[in-house]
Amino acid sequence: MIAWTRYVLQAMRPADEALGWVLSDDMAGTPHGHYAVLMLWADDGEPVEPSKEAHP
Repeated sequence: MIAWTRYVLQAMRPADEALGWVLSDDMAGTPHGHYAVLMLWADDGEPVEPSKEAHP
């Protein structure tokens, strides 16, 4: 199994979670945590991402 991580804007977190990404680190208490979280994809296949059209 390969794990993938990526930064996700707070507004896009629900869309990523619906596709199977899980929260890895909310970066609470940091300036970065105000805008984004770190999400994890741990599966046998390539990670699934929301369409680029869904991003603000």
